[in-house]
Amino acid sequence: MPTPKPPHSTPPHASPSAGAASGTPRPADAAIDPRDFDVSEADIDEAIAACDGDSRATIRALLVAYAMLEREMSRRASAGYVRSRGAKT
Repeated sequence: MPTPKPPHSTPPHASPSAGAASGTPRPADAAIDPRDFDVSEADIDEAIAACDGDSRATIRALLVAYAMLEREMSRRASAGYVRSRGAKT
């Protein structure tokens, strides 16, 4: 089984929607709309090509990258929570 190559740290053409890019604040409880990110067919082809055409390896690499991002977000959120618990306002 081929080892998947690591994906880009950020998708090459993924970009927030115009509203988000313009700095327009979004309510914290607003659902994330998949249309906020533009992923082209070329981006998908590039991800598959990075894994030598193996779609299972591509999915595996994307899931690993997703898990790593999720862990990093959790770590950062936990560190922020710990810091704020000691602060008196």
